[in-house]
Amino acid sequence: MKHSRIVLPYISPLKRVLWGRTLLFALLLILGLIISSEIRSIRKENLALESVRKDYDYYVDILQQETQREANLEKRVSDLTVALYSTYDRFLAESGQQQLSDEWAAARAQAGMTPVTGRGITITLEDRQVINPASSLTIIHDVDVQHVVDTLRALGADAISINGERILGTSKLICNGPTIQINRKLCPVPYIVTAVGDAEAMRTRLENDSYLMDRKTEGGIRITVKSVENVTVPAFLDIQYIESQINLLEVVGYEK
Repeated sequence: MKHSRIVLPYISPLKRVLWGRTLLFALLLILGLIISSEIRSIRKENLALESVRKDYDYYVDILQQETQREANLEKRVSDLTVALYSTYDRFLAESGQQQLSDEWAAARAQAGMTPVTGRGITITLEDRQVINPASSLTIIHDVDVQHVVDTLRALGADAISINGERILGTSKLICNGPTIQINRKLCPVPYIVTAVGDAEAMRTRLENDSYLMDRKTEGGIRITVKSVENVTVPAFLDIQYIESQINLLEVVGYEK
């Protein structure tokens, strides 16, 4: 029995070389197109990243300018307030109204419109070092800062401020995103509470406060209490909005 044989067409060595080169050229062309596409994609991403970086730098610059502008305006308001009080004092001194001058000074001190210096403490409240987005316990809230303020008041603190903002009887602490609004100012973490008064009593009470101890244990927030020999609580200087502060003290009568 005879077996059939498959006879392949004869390909000359020259054609084989040409076909090999053609195949290699095609593969190199495809590889070149892929690399070119990747380069264009990377270049496009770099251009987009550069645009985002420029926008970021632009807005950072604007933020810095506005922050500086706010600081300059705050200083000007402070300087004008001091100048206004000095004018009142000079007018009363020149008019010979010593009793009225003493009453005016006492009223300003009572209203928190003069700085208070003396022995006291500072309390620094910070979020947990690594914040857990799923747990609100790991960040400082307005109620935490308010608890510290209320505790200091109960201990008879002579004056209290938070991040440089003097706390009055009508001051409000309101959570506002990642900040707390104190009076009219938005203050970020850390919150530094300064108080003038019996330093030992205030420090001992806060270091053993059950509420704060629970917050540190459960949420990992950081609270540091330090005694200070000489600390200054600034005056309340936002007097252009004093009317709203006075309105909060008004008592509205009602009929029985």
